[in-house]
Amino acid sequence: MAVVEAVSSSGTCTPPLVTGRRSARTLCRRRRHVPRLPEGDEVSEFDDPLRPLYQPDDERRYLPVDSIEEMFGRFTAAFGDPADWIAKGHLIVVTGDRGCGKTSLIQRCAYWLKTRPQPNCKLVIVDFSDEQWTDTEDQRTKRVFSRILDLLGQSEDLRTSVLERIRTYEADLNDAYYHLSQALGSRQTEQGEPLPPVALAVLLPGYPKPAEVKRYYEIARPGIFFFAEVFEVADIHAIRFEMPRLNRANVGVHHLGTGVLNPGDAYKLVDWFRGAGHDSPEFPDEIVRVHLNGPVEYYSKVSIRELTKLAWGLLCVAKEEAADRVTETHVARYYEQLVFGDGTV
Repeated sequence: MAVVEAVSSSGTCTPPLVTGRRSARTLCRRRRHVPRLPEGDEVSEFDDPLRPLYQPDDERRYLPVDSIEEMFGRFTAAFGDPADWIAKGHLIVVTGDRGCGKTSLIQRCAYWLKTRPQPNCKLVIVDFSDEQWTDTEDQRTKRVFSRILDLLGQSEDLRTSVLERIRTYEADLNDAYYHLSQALGSRQTEQGEPLPPVALAVLLPGYPKPAEVKRYYEIARPGIFFFAEVFEVADIHAIRFEMPRLNRANVGVHHLGTGVLNPGDAYKLVDWFRGAGHDSPEFPDEIVRVHLNGPVEYYSKVSIRELTKLAWGLLCVAKEEAADRVTETHVARYYEQLVFGDGTV
Protein backbone atom coordinates (compact mmCIF):
# COMPACT_ATOMS: atom_id res chain seq x y z
CA MET A 1 0.00 0.00 0.00
CA ALA A 2 1.29 3.43 -0.80
CA VAL A 3 0.51 7.09 -0.96
CA VAL A 4 2.07 8.74 -3.98
CA GLU A 5 1.97 12.52 -3.89
CA ALA A 6 1.76 14.18 -7.26
CA VAL A 7 1.98 17.67 -8.72
CA SER A 8 0.61 20.33 -6.41
CA SER A 9 -0.99 23.64 -7.24
CA SER A 10 2.46 25.18 -7.37
CA GLY A 11 3.23 23.03 -10.41
CA THR A 12 6.14 21.23 -8.77
CA CYS A 13 6.58 17.53 -8.12
CA THR A 14 7.05 16.34 -4.56
CA PRO A 15 8.96 13.11 -3.86
CA PRO A 16 6.75 10.02 -3.64
CA LEU A 17 5.83 9.01 -0.11
CA VAL A 18 5.50 5.25 0.17
CA THR A 19 4.10 3.63 3.27
CA GLY A 20 3.02 0.16 4.33
CA ARG A 21 4.63 -3.26 4.18
CA ARG A 22 6.28 -2.94 0.79
CA SER A 23 8.56 -0.26 -0.53
CA ALA A 24 8.18 1.07 -4.07
CA ARG A 25 11.28 -0.86 -5.07
CA THR A 26 9.82 -4.11 -3.77
CA LEU A 27 6.55 -3.48 -5.58
CA CYS A 28 8.39 -3.19 -8.87
CA ARG A 29 11.04 -5.89 -8.54
CA ARG A 30 9.21 -9.06 -7.48
CA ARG A 31 10.34 -10.80 -10.68
CA ARG A 32 11.87 -14.10 -11.57
CA HIS A 33 15.39 -14.27 -12.88
CA VAL A 34 15.67 -14.19 -16.65
CA PRO A 35 18.80 -13.84 -18.77
CA ARG A 36 19.59 -10.22 -19.57
CA LEU A 37 20.63 -8.53 -22.77
CA PRO A 38 24.00 -6.71 -22.74
CA GLU A 39 24.84 -4.92 -19.52
CA GLY A 40 23.75 -1.30 -19.65
CA ASP A 41 20.98 -2.10 -22.09
CA GLU A 42 17.72 -0.23 -21.56
CA VAL A 43 15.64 -3.41 -21.89
CA SER A 44 14.51 -4.94 -18.59
CA GLU A 45 12.33 -7.85 -17.44
CA PHE A 46 8.75 -7.93 -18.72
CA ASP A 47 6.95 -10.48 -16.61
CA ASP A 48 5.25 -7.99 -14.28
CA PRO A 49 2.99 -5.03 -15.11
CA LEU A 50 4.55 -1.67 -15.84
CA ARG A 51 4.46 0.59 -12.77
CA PRO A 52 5.52 4.13 -13.70
CA LEU A 53 4.19 5.44 -10.38
CA TYR A 54 7.19 3.74 -8.78
CA GLN A 55 9.55 3.35 -11.73
CA PRO A 56 9.06 6.45 -13.96
CA ASP A 57 11.24 4.91 -16.67
CA ASP A 58 8.48 2.34 -17.21
CA GLU A 59 6.38 5.07 -18.84
CA ARG A 60 8.46 4.93 -22.02
CA ARG A 61 8.01 1.16 -22.31
CA TYR A 62 4.32 1.28 -23.25
CA LEU A 63 3.67 0.03 -26.77
CA PRO A 64 0.74 0.91 -29.07
CA VAL A 65 -0.55 -2.66 -29.14
CA ASP A 66 -3.92 -4.21 -28.37
CA SER A 67 -6.36 -1.38 -27.58
CA ILE A 68 -4.16 0.12 -24.88
CA GLU A 69 -3.23 3.29 -26.76
CA GLU A 70 -6.85 3.96 -27.69
CA MET A 71 -8.01 3.45 -24.10
CA PHE A 72 -5.29 5.68 -22.72
CA GLY A 73 -6.20 8.37 -25.24
CA ARG A 74 -9.82 8.10 -24.18
CA PHE A 75 -8.80 8.59 -20.56
CA THR A 76 -6.58 11.62 -21.17
CA ALA A 77 -9.28 13.24 -23.32
CA ALA A 78 -11.84 12.81 -20.53
CA PHE A 79 -9.60 14.39 -17.88
CA GLY A 80 -7.79 17.03 -19.85
CA ASP A 81 -9.09 19.84 -17.62
CA PRO A 82 -7.89 19.46 -14.01
CA ALA A 83 -10.77 21.66 -12.87
CA ASP A 84 -13.07 18.73 -13.68
CA TRP A 85 -11.12 16.47 -11.33
CA ILE A 86 -12.67 18.03 -8.24
CA ALA A 87 -16.04 18.93 -9.75
CA LYS A 88 -17.41 15.39 -9.58
CA GLY A 89 -16.60 11.83 -8.58
CA HIS A 90 -15.08 9.37 -11.02
CA LEU A 91 -15.23 5.59 -11.47
CA ILE A 92 -12.79 4.10 -13.98
CA VAL A 93 -13.24 0.38 -14.67
CA VAL A 94 -10.55 -1.46 -16.65
CA THR A 95 -11.51 -4.90 -17.96
CA GLY A 96 -9.66 -7.66 -19.77
CA ASP A 97 -8.14 -11.11 -19.43
CA ARG A 98 -5.04 -11.86 -17.38
CA GLY A 99 -1.90 -10.49 -18.98
CA CYS A 100 -3.71 -8.03 -21.25
CA GLY A 101 -2.30 -4.97 -19.50
CA LYS A 102 -5.02 -3.86 -17.07
CA THR A 103 -2.68 -3.01 -14.22
CA SER A 104 -0.23 -1.36 -16.60
CA LEU A 105 -3.02 0.76 -18.07
CA ILE A 106 -4.28 1.87 -14.64
CA GLN A 107 -0.72 2.72 -13.62
CA ARG A 108 -0.25 4.72 -16.80
CA CYS A 109 -3.48 6.66 -16.26
CA ALA A 110 -2.59 7.40 -12.64
CA TYR A 111 0.94 8.42 -13.62
CA TRP A 112 -0.49 10.77 -16.26
CA LEU A 113 -2.65 12.41 -13.60
CA LYS A 114 0.35 12.60 -11.29
CA THR A 115 2.60 14.36 -13.81
CA ARG A 116 0.06 16.74 -15.34
CA PRO A 117 0.33 20.36 -14.09
CA GLN A 118 -2.63 21.19 -11.85
CA PRO A 119 -3.12 24.92 -11.27
CA ASN A 120 -6.15 24.57 -9.01
CA CYS A 121 -5.66 21.42 -6.96
CA LYS A 122 -3.25 18.87 -5.57
CA LEU A 123 -3.45 15.21 -6.57
CA VAL A 124 -2.82 12.44 -4.06
CA ILE A 125 -2.72 8.81 -5.23
CA VAL A 126 -3.51 6.02 -2.78
CA ASP A 127 -2.44 2.69 -4.24
CA PHE A 128 -3.98 -0.59 -3.01
CA SER A 129 -3.64 -2.38 -6.37
CA ASP A 130 -1.00 -4.76 -5.02
CA GLU A 131 -3.42 -6.04 -2.38
CA GLN A 132 -5.51 -9.20 -2.84
CA TRP A 133 -7.87 -8.93 0.12
CA THR A 134 -10.29 -11.84 0.40
CA ASP A 135 -12.73 -10.16 2.80
CA THR A 136 -16.39 -9.72 1.98
CA GLU A 137 -17.45 -6.81 -0.20
CA ASP A 138 -18.54 -4.81 2.85
CA GLN A 139 -15.33 -5.54 4.74
CA ARG A 140 -13.17 -4.61 1.76
CA THR A 141 -14.88 -1.28 1.15
CA LYS A 142 -14.67 -0.33 4.83
CA ARG A 143 -11.05 -1.44 4.98
CA VAL A 144 -10.19 0.72 1.97
CA PHE A 145 -11.76 3.78 3.57
CA SER A 146 -9.99 3.23 6.87
CA ARG A 147 -6.65 2.82 5.14
CA ILE A 148 -7.25 5.95 3.05
CA LEU A 149 -7.64 7.95 6.27
CA ASP A 150 -4.52 6.35 7.76
CA LEU A 151 -2.42 7.19 4.73
CA LEU A 152 -3.78 10.72 4.41
CA GLY A 153 -2.77 11.21 8.03
CA GLN A 154 0.74 9.93 7.37
CA SER A 155 1.13 12.23 4.40
CA GLU A 156 -0.37 15.11 6.42
CA ASP A 157 -2.75 16.09 3.63
CA LEU A 158 -5.52 16.40 6.22
CA ARG A 159 -5.09 17.56 9.79
CA THR A 160 -5.49 15.00 12.58
CA SER A 161 -8.54 16.74 14.00
CA VAL A 162 -10.27 16.62 10.61
CA LEU A 163 -9.48 12.94 10.15
CA GLU A 164 -10.79 12.11 13.62
CA ARG A 165 -14.05 13.86 12.82
CA ILE A 166 -14.40 11.97 9.52
CA ARG A 167 -13.81 8.65 11.30
CA THR A 168 -16.99 9.17 13.29
CA TYR A 169 -18.94 8.56 10.06
CA GLU A 170 -17.20 5.27 9.10
CA ALA A 171 -20.26 3.17 9.92
CA ASP A 172 -22.03 4.67 6.89
CA LEU A 173 -19.67 4.94 3.92
CA ASN A 174 -22.03 7.22 2.01
CA ASP A 175 -21.74 9.79 4.79
CA ALA A 176 -18.07 9.02 5.32
CA TYR A 177 -17.06 9.71 1.71
CA TYR A 178 -19.28 12.79 1.64
CA HIS A 179 -17.42 14.28 4.61
CA LEU A 180 -14.06 13.16 3.21
CA SER A 181 -14.84 14.90 -0.08
CA GLN A 182 -15.88 18.05 1.77
CA ALA A 183 -12.67 18.02 3.81
CA LEU A 184 -10.47 17.49 0.75
CA GLY A 185 -12.17 20.38 -0.99
CA SER A 186 -11.94 22.88 1.87
CA ARG A 187 -8.53 22.27 3.41
CA GLN A 188 -7.03 24.81 5.79
CA THR A 189 -3.87 25.24 7.78
CA GLU A 190 -3.91 25.25 11.57
CA GLN A 191 -4.10 29.05 11.33
CA GLY A 192 -7.19 28.85 9.11
CA GLU A 193 -5.46 29.80 5.86
CA PRO A 194 -6.90 28.06 2.76
CA LEU A 195 -4.98 25.26 1.08
CA PRO A 196 -5.45 23.90 -2.46
CA PRO A 197 -8.18 21.25 -2.66
CA VAL A 198 -7.09 17.65 -3.04
CA ALA A 199 -8.14 15.32 -5.83
CA LEU A 200 -7.81 11.78 -4.45
CA ALA A 201 -7.08 8.88 -6.82
CA VAL A 202 -7.68 5.45 -5.24
CA LEU A 203 -6.31 2.37 -7.02
CA LEU A 204 -8.59 -0.29 -5.58
CA PRO A 205 -7.50 -3.79 -4.48
CA GLY A 206 -7.93 -6.47 -7.14
CA TYR A 207 -10.23 -7.93 -8.18
CA PRO A 208 -13.59 -6.45 -7.15
CA LYS A 209 -16.81 -8.19 -8.11
CA PRO A 210 -19.55 -6.26 -9.96
CA ALA A 211 -21.49 -5.54 -6.77
CA GLU A 212 -18.39 -4.03 -5.19
CA VAL A 213 -17.67 -1.91 -8.27
CA LYS A 214 -21.25 -0.64 -8.19
CA ARG A 215 -20.82 0.14 -4.50
CA TYR A 216 -17.89 2.43 -5.29
CA TYR A 217 -20.03 4.15 -7.88
CA GLU A 218 -22.66 4.79 -5.21
CA ILE A 219 -20.19 6.21 -2.68
CA ALA A 220 -18.08 8.23 -5.14
CA ARG A 221 -17.99 11.92 -4.31
CA PRO A 222 -16.53 15.05 -5.96
CA GLY A 223 -12.76 15.03 -6.14
CA ILE A 224 -12.38 11.25 -5.74
CA PHE A 225 -11.24 8.84 -8.47
CA PHE A 226 -11.81 5.10 -8.05
CA PHE A 227 -9.82 2.80 -10.36
CA ALA A 228 -10.95 -0.85 -10.51
CA GLU A 229 -9.75 -3.74 -12.67
CA VAL A 230 -11.86 -6.79 -13.51
CA PHE A 231 -10.82 -9.93 -15.42
CA GLU A 232 -13.42 -12.67 -14.90
CA VAL A 233 -15.51 -13.03 -18.08
CA ALA A 234 -18.81 -13.22 -16.21
CA ASP A 235 -17.90 -10.17 -14.15
CA ILE A 236 -16.95 -8.21 -17.27
CA HIS A 237 -20.28 -9.03 -18.91
CA ALA A 238 -22.16 -8.04 -15.76
CA ILE A 239 -20.33 -4.74 -15.50
CA ARG A 240 -20.82 -3.93 -19.17
CA PHE A 241 -24.55 -4.59 -18.75
CA GLU A 242 -24.78 -2.49 -15.61
CA MET A 243 -22.65 0.52 -16.57
CA PRO A 244 -25.16 2.19 -18.96
CA ARG A 245 -27.61 2.23 -16.04
CA LEU A 246 -25.25 4.23 -13.86
CA ASN A 247 -26.30 7.85 -14.33
CA ARG A 248 -25.70 9.85 -11.17
CA ALA A 249 -25.34 13.49 -12.15
CA ASN A 250 -22.18 14.11 -10.14
CA VAL A 251 -20.31 10.87 -10.94
CA GLY A 252 -18.53 10.10 -14.21
CA VAL A 253 -18.19 6.45 -15.27
CA HIS A 254 -15.50 5.33 -17.71
CA HIS A 255 -14.93 1.84 -19.11
CA LEU A 256 -11.48 1.07 -20.52
CA GLY A 257 -11.33 -2.36 -22.13
CA THR A 258 -8.09 -4.17 -22.82
CA GLY A 259 -8.36 -7.03 -25.27
CA VAL A 260 -6.61 -9.45 -27.56
CA LEU A 261 -3.70 -8.53 -29.79
CA ASN A 262 -3.99 -7.41 -33.38
CA PRO A 263 -2.11 -8.85 -36.38
CA GLY A 264 1.10 -6.89 -36.65
CA ASP A 265 1.49 -6.23 -32.93
CA ALA A 266 4.39 -8.68 -32.82
CA TYR A 267 6.29 -6.51 -35.28
CA LYS A 268 5.73 -3.46 -33.07
CA LEU A 269 7.12 -5.40 -30.13
CA VAL A 270 10.17 -6.58 -32.07
CA ASP A 271 10.78 -3.07 -33.44
CA TRP A 272 10.84 -1.86 -29.85
CA PHE A 273 13.38 -4.53 -28.93
CA ARG A 274 15.47 -3.55 -31.93
CA GLY A 275 15.40 0.10 -30.94
CA ALA A 276 16.25 -0.54 -27.29
CA GLY A 277 18.55 -3.54 -27.66
CA HIS A 278 21.55 -1.92 -29.37
CA ASP A 279 23.85 -4.93 -29.80
CA SER A 280 21.20 -7.54 -28.99
CA PRO A 281 20.70 -10.39 -31.46
CA GLU A 282 18.82 -9.61 -34.66
CA PHE A 283 15.20 -10.79 -34.93
CA PRO A 284 14.76 -11.95 -38.55
CA ASP A 285 11.37 -11.21 -40.11
CA GLU A 286 10.86 -14.89 -40.86
CA ILE A 287 11.13 -15.81 -37.19
CA VAL A 288 8.72 -13.03 -36.28
CA ARG A 289 6.23 -14.07 -38.95
CA VAL A 290 6.27 -17.78 -38.11
CA HIS A 291 6.71 -17.82 -34.33
CA LEU A 292 5.41 -14.47 -33.05
CA ASN A 293 2.94 -12.96 -35.48
CA GLY A 294 0.96 -16.14 -36.15
CA PRO A 295 -2.45 -16.56 -37.81
CA VAL A 296 -5.43 -14.39 -36.94
CA GLU A 297 -6.93 -16.99 -34.61
CA TYR A 298 -3.67 -16.96 -32.64
CA TYR A 299 -4.42 -13.43 -31.46
CA SER A 300 -7.67 -14.42 -29.82
CA LYS A 301 -5.69 -16.49 -27.30
CA VAL A 302 -2.41 -14.64 -26.69
CA SER A 303 -1.90 -11.68 -24.37
CA ILE A 304 0.76 -9.01 -24.65
CA ARG A 305 2.46 -10.50 -21.59
CA GLU A 306 2.71 -13.92 -23.23
CA LEU A 307 3.92 -12.50 -26.52
CA THR A 308 6.54 -10.35 -24.80
CA LYS A 309 7.73 -13.26 -22.70
CA LEU A 310 8.21 -15.38 -25.83
CA ALA A 311 10.08 -12.67 -27.74
CA TRP A 312 12.24 -11.90 -24.74
CA GLY A 313 13.01 -15.56 -24.14
CA LEU A 314 14.14 -16.11 -27.73
CA LEU A 315 16.45 -13.11 -27.56
CA CYS A 316 17.92 -14.31 -24.27
CA VAL A 317 18.66 -17.80 -25.61
CA ALA A 318 20.39 -16.35 -28.66
CA LYS A 319 22.34 -13.86 -26.55
CA GLU A 320 23.56 -16.52 -24.14
CA GLU A 321 25.02 -18.37 -27.13
CA ALA A 322 26.66 -15.17 -28.40
CA ALA A 323 24.64 -15.42 -31.61
CA ASP A 324 24.08 -12.35 -33.75
CA ARG A 325 20.56 -13.41 -34.78
CA VAL A 326 17.69 -15.57 -33.53
CA THR A 327 17.36 -18.84 -35.45
CA GLU A 328 15.05 -21.84 -35.51
CA THR A 329 17.60 -23.59 -33.30
CA HIS A 330 17.17 -20.95 -30.63
CA VAL A 331 13.39 -21.32 -30.86
CA ALA A 332 13.73 -25.06 -30.28
CA ARG A 333 16.11 -24.55 -27.36
CA TYR A 334 13.80 -21.98 -25.78
CA TYR A 335 10.91 -24.45 -25.78
CA GLU A 336 13.21 -27.18 -24.47
CA GLN A 337 14.03 -24.93 -21.52
CA LEU A 338 10.33 -24.34 -20.92
CA VAL A 339 9.59 -28.07 -20.99
CA PHE A 340 12.59 -29.34 -19.03
CA GLY A 341 13.25 -26.19 -17.01
CA ASP A 342 16.57 -24.63 -16.13
CA GLY A 343 15.35 -21.63 -14.14
CA THR A 344 16.36 -19.02 -16.70
CA VAL A 345 13.32 -18.31 -18.87
